Amino acid sequence: MPSNKLQTREKIILATIDCVGRDGIQSLTIRSISKEAGVNSAAINYYFGTKEKLVDEAMNQTLDEMSGLTEEILSLENIELRVRLQKFLEAIIEGIVNYPGITVAHLYNPLIKNNYKGIFVRRFNAFLQDILSKIEKEEAKDKEKELKITIVQLISSIVLPALMPRIFRSFVNINFKDPKTRRAYVAHLLDHFFNTS
Repeated sequence: MPSNKLQTREKIILATIDCVGRDGIQSLTIRSISKEAGVNSAAINYYFGTKEKLVDEAMNQTLDEMSGLTEEILSLENIELRVRLQKFLEAIIEGIVNYPGITVAHLYNPLIKNNYKGIFVRRFNAFLQDILSKIEKEEAKDKEKELKITIVQLISSIVLPALMPRIFRSFVNINFKDPKTRRAYVAHLLDHFFNTS
């Protein structure tokens, strides 16, 4: 694909990500994307055919970024597992807090439409498997099922409070926008993980 076509295509994808992050998946329109990208609606149709295909590509790109970050952090073998998990979980919380619209967009089909066949569910499960394989290298192999449950518990215990902090505000006011709070929260989770594994 010629460079200018690639640039236009990438500009449309990035504009879609920005629109989803700012306005949410339900408010996303071709008009808002074309305005954000500085292109006409015909360009979106030319490059992607449908809004759904465009959204799939945009969300896939955000998943690629998450996978890259995961790989980067969890592959640091010269750093002990607990420190890598701490950095990884803090990064997940930071991503959810900074880009809640993107997180909601990824959860939209499974949560709202009860559709678990999309790219997010497949990629998320592969992501969990990747975490498991990295942890298994340093933990006993006979604990695979327990490790899987622990990984789900760790991820679940950060997603809901990071995505919807107001649910817990009257019970415990946790400000995940503060890096020290994120660090303390994840350290508390990992204390439990390492004391029971």
